[in-house]
Amino acid sequence: MTRNQFYEELAVTGGQFNFRTAMHEGMIGISPNSLVIWVDNIGFGELKTDNEPMYFGEFQSIGELLDSFKVDGKLFSENVLPEIDKLYRLLT
Repeated sequence: MTRNQFYEELAVTGGQFNFRTAMHEGMIGISPNSLVIWVDNIGFGELKTDNEPMYFGEFQSIGELLDSFKVDGKLFSENVLPEIDKLYRLLT
């Protein structure tokens, strides 16, 4: 997924999206005032524990997320985003 596609998919006033790549899975929550994202290794969603995801962030804009959120020490926009085929909207 490109940055432009990511912007287009998240151009909503609210909702939740999940995604999965070969190595990571995650969720993005959007409200009118902020974005919340978590990313973890594949399998996190199947664990029956109270552990927190490895990577979590809250941002004021999509641009801020893309420019500063890191996963595995690399920018999400360079490391994970290109591997995302589709964002799946969970709530409207």
